[in-house]
Amino acid sequence: MSENQQGRQVAPDIEPDQWPPLSCGMPLLTFDPSENWATLVLNVGFTKGLPTDYKAASFSKSFVRLTEVAATQYNEAREIFHQFLESGSSKAFALPLVVNHLEQCILALRRAIRFAKHPKGLQLPEHPVTSIDVDTRIRQFRNAIEHTDERITSGKISKGDANMLQPKSDRMELCGEAILYVELADWLQQLHRLAGQVAAYNPSRAARPQP
Repeated sequence: MSENQQGRQVAPDIEPDQWPPLSCGMPLLTFDPSENWATLVLNVGFTKGLPTDYKAASFSKSFVRLTEVAATQYNEAREIFHQFLESGSSKAFALPLVVNHLEQCILALRRAIRFAKHPKGLQLPEHPVTSIDVDTRIRQFRNAIEHTDERITSGKISKGDANMLQPKSDRMELCGEAILYVELADWLQQLHRLAGQVAAYNPSRAARPQP
């Protein structure tokens, strides 16, 4: 990895400020987003693995589901991004689909982190993805997605800010907020790991998940 002028780490073949992008710097996720839900279903079916408390059981199902949604949306965005680059399709047709999936990824990620920060019936280990810094950045990007129209009509948007999410080569930007794809992939990986511990929970062992 190398660094650009702002000190951001980028792959050597990535053009960070290129628009429309000429390359995709979205890392490949090294896990199957659906595996934790499958583990949860099998765990419940064969070992009665969910917490007996209804609130805790609801937390487990929702947290595992949301982490799967976030990772799945990321994968969909990445696949379409590569299709756009390989086919030479007009950005008017392909890139809005990338935008849609990235927006849904951030929305699900924000919800999943909220669950991870407030577990019910389980003690989850602390991870960087649940830190105040990460939570704040994702919340601010989520707010930018949800309030883009408000920013435009109220005059809070500045020249050079994106008026819709822009999937650039190494990051996505919106209204002055930016998230690197390498960061996003790392956050998804951390949440997937936490969700895997929740999915495999067995009340008979009463084991505390480990980092």
